[in-house]
Amino acid sequence: MAAGGTVRPMRRYLVPALLLVLAACGGSASSDADDGGAARSTTTTAAPAGGGFGALAARGREAEVRITYRSGGADGEFTVARYRGDTFVSFGNDATYGVDGATITCQGSGRDALCFELPGDTGLASAIVESFFGGFAVLFDAVDDAGSRFAALEASTEPATIAGRDAECAVLSADAFGSSGNVRVCLDRETGALLRAGAATGSGERLGLIEATSFRSATADDVTPPASPQPMPGV
Repeated sequence: MAAGGTVRPMRRYLVPALLLVLAACGGSASSDADDGGAARSTTTTAAPAGGGFGALAARGREAEVRITYRSGGADGEFTVARYRGDTFVSFGNDATYGVDGATITCQGSGRDALCFELPGDTGLASAIVESFFGGFAVLFDAVDDAGSRFAALEASTEPATIAGRDAECAVLSADAFGSSGNVRVCLDRETGALLRAGAATGSGERLGLIEATSFRSATADDVTPPASPQPMPGV
């Protein structure tokens, strides 16, 4: 499989991890800038840092769902899924599967698909999926820990509706680190899976935004490669 088939999408998949870094450094989004103009509830209630939202984020580690996201870029959408421990990530015609400990990359679909099994247990697909399903739990656990440097962050929560799902959004203010603005993370209220994440500078410059456009329960078909994998050439 050509290198471009797996490298190009990686920047997009790592957005949740980058937002964690932004929260740690104190540079992040204003509540208006990171919405991307999407309609949402404006009811905001103060909440203890971490707390219940951290538990919701942790629930995402067990989510068995398929979600398609869009980002602030103009080059399309991507989909992630998990079902009974197996995982799937796709961008255009490129897909990566994590099946029974093996990592399989595919180009194309149906009978025209070409799939290769990567040598060793890379865990690539699983690592990407886990950043969307439960990846923010570690941050909100740290916010809730009085001994953590993140404990000084101010947090509030608010409801929203995203991709037809009831969501709970947490807004982390970075004022305690001498920077204006905030990071907003929205999770599915039932499963804890990520539905929206955004960040921007204090001046309103957007640094990253991803948002779910479709959501459904995952099935075995979602994590099954379209063709039997071949060994990687030259391996």
